Amino acid sequence: MEQFVGQEQICESCRNGELENLREIMASMSTSAIERPPELPESEHDDEVLVATDKVALIISNCMYQHLPKLVTPLCDAETLATALQDLKFKTVTLADLTLAEMKYLIKEYKKLLGTGVYGISIEYCF
Repeated sequence: MEQFVGQEQICESCRNGELENLREIMASMSTSAIERPPELPESEHDDEVLVATDKVALIISNCMYQHLPKLVTPLCDAETLATALQDLKFKTVTLADLTLAEMKYLIKEYKKLLGTGVYGISIEYCF
């Protein structure tokens, strides 16, 4: 959980307090409080097992903006996300600081990879 508590210049006591507060919030959340979706009617495909023929992810991060200072975290976050998806057996492509024309072209090409049975994720990360 420490990764969710900021790394700003705060004292160790304050940081530990923030971490403990986050732990309490997480502990107070229970799955029983989450509303369950309504039951769906049975269908002829209920016993069908879905298997991905492939899993691919396109991750685009932008650090450079025309009217803003350069951002630091998008590239690191994109690499972290790529690693997590690779752990889930996704093939990942991570790109950074593309022009609009480059993004449009790559997304069009990426869609061609998404044939029948392919699980695809496209993430454009711009924070």
